Amino acid sequence: MTPAWEISKILREEREFTVNGKKCFYRPSVHSVYVAYGDRKYEYSNPPQAIHAKVFGGKSIFELWEHISPQL
Repeated sequence: MTPAWEISKILREEREFTVNGKKCFYRPSVHSVYVAYGDRKYEYSNPPQAIHAKVFGGKSIFELWEHISPQL
């Protein structure tokens, strides 16, 4: 499994991907990290929170990384 710190390094800029047929994005900014799963959008204070948030059908970017990383 890829460590969260390594995922965070890869996600330093906006990325789009698909999970369960829904369009998703990871969008870091100066003060927050925005994550979307379909029509739902979430805001987190830092990358670790966003990477571990279970917003993708009950799973996190960390848990789904092997599925997400080939799309980036």
